[in-house]
Amino acid sequence: MLQAPTITPTHPFSHESLIEAYQKLDFTKRSQTLELFLVIDSPLPKTKPPYNSSMFPDKTKQITTILSYLLGYNSDQYANEAILGFLSIFFVDSKPTVLYNFSQFLAEAIHEQFVQFNTEEVFKYASVLVYHFIYFQGDKFPFTLQKLDEEGNQQSVIFWTTMGMKKKEEFTYKQFIELFIHPAISLMSSTPVPKISDEIVKVLRLIDQATIGDWYLYQNYIKIRVYSCELPPYKLPKYLPIRIFALEYIRQRLNADEVHFVVAKKKSQFKLKA
Repeated sequence: MLQAPTITPTHPFSHESLIEAYQKLDFTKRSQTLELFLVIDSPLPKTKPPYNSSMFPDKTKQITTILSYLLGYNSDQYANEAILGFLSIFFVDSKPTVLYNFSQFLAEAIHEQFVQFNTEEVFKYASVLVYHFIYFQGDKFPFTLQKLDEEGNQQSVIFWTTMGMKKKEEFTYKQFIELFIHPAISLMSSTPVPKISDEIVKVLRLIDQATIGDWYLYQNYIKIRVYSCELPPYKLPKYLPIRIFALEYIRQRLNADEVHFVVAKKKSQFKLKA
């Protein structure tokens, strides 16, 4: 489903290879790289990298951000030697001078992080996978893609839509779930994925005689109602991921316990183990 075409010859992509590429540049080449990606007429920095990403225009920031995710950084605040090494393969009105094997690097990096998931705690490659889906299966998603820039030239996939961009408010979180997450999960399944999963149904309706709550489908959202909860339910995405459901379910169960059991000095129905 996400089989990337193999382009040969390609170079191994890694943090070390990018740093090596930057360190091989002479002073003139390093200056030319910065001039290409900085705001026009901006003064060149007088210190060595890393540089604060705020010095770059928005398009360059999007490149440095996705590179930071790809390399597994915890922040995209700075552009270091590795990121500058990658930027150095570009020149005005020409294709990159080096073709990297991103697919192999990403496959190995994701596998490695899954193996060490308990220590990492955060999956760092979510945004990269978003762009993979958009690039190879873009026609399967119900939102517009702008593949050409204002001058009619092909753009990088990270500029096709603001769906995966940071600090962009064109799409709400609920729209992201509905327009991207649900179609993406459906692509990985042999059958259409229901908006309410079997796991959610089992939680709300353990047995016919012990129904804990219910769900209500509206045109643009879903509401979960846990019986005896006195809080107004949140408007949730039409396709409801199990983790979002869990947060709303626990919120309402805790309220029901507090109102009807804890205050009355009865045994709580919902228990949390430390």
